[in-house]
Amino acid sequence: MQWTPPLDPQQYPKLEPLLARQGRTLDWLNTDDGDPYGARNVARWSIHQVTKLVPFHYRAAVAQRSELNQWIRGLVTDAQAEQKRRGAPVASINRGPSLLLLGPTVINGA
Repeated sequence: MQWTPPLDPQQYPKLEPLLARQGRTLDWLNTDDGDPYGARNVARWSIHQVTKLVPFHYRAAVAQRSELNQWIRGLVTDAQAEQKRRGAPVASINRGPSLLLLGPTVINGA
């Protein structure tokens, strides 16, 4: 993995509240710790990758259903356990429960 430059907060307006819920700040995220596999660089790289993959109108989506948040926490827990077991520098998901969303979406509270 290569070093990823700092993120522009203007480009990601909902990022600071998301980081705050994790007890982190934009300064934490954008500080280069010199480790390309460190949590900060991996987070910046992941945000850049998501921006390329997720359609624009879904980028600000926030999971509000408890079942969905529970599913997400389960994936994160499993990925971190596998990372620890393998001694891997990055937590990742290769297999796990899938999610299929059907039906209308609400954009900007509409």
